[in-house]
Amino acid sequence: MKSINDCVSNSSSCNYTCDACSYTCDVCGHTESGIDLCMSDVKMFSCAKCGRTIDETCAKVPDYDKEEFTEVLRDIRFEVPAKFCPFCNMKALADNNFISYVCIKFGITRESILDEIKKTFNTYDNFIKYLVESKSK
Repeated sequence: MKSINDCVSNSSSCNYTCDACSYTCDVCGHTESGIDLCMSDVKMFSCAKCGRTIDETCAKVPDYDKEEFTEVLRDIRFEVPAKFCPFCNMKALADNNFISYVCIKFGITRESILDEIKKTFNTYDNFIKYLVESKSK
């Protein structure tokens, strides 16, 4: 039997997904999980430079590089050069980097943001409701 993070991978007794068997795209948040799952099974790859996990559909490869990108995925499958990474090419920004930049740019802290959210919404449910409603506008 193969064991991953205390999860027996070929047993039905495992009712949660271990990190080793789950991949989440750092661009769009799409998650795929399963037992003994490989990145190639879910059409995701990792950037050789920053290590972020990226769904093939989020790669944003210029037309002139599409053939090379397809070839790299076919040959390497798991890790691709930084030239195909949306993060390394500033076509995507991780949430933690975005938050850090906004805090520095506007001279605020995460703590002050949290305090404002607590005062404004009182509960986490109210805060999430606000976010969902604001996204739909």
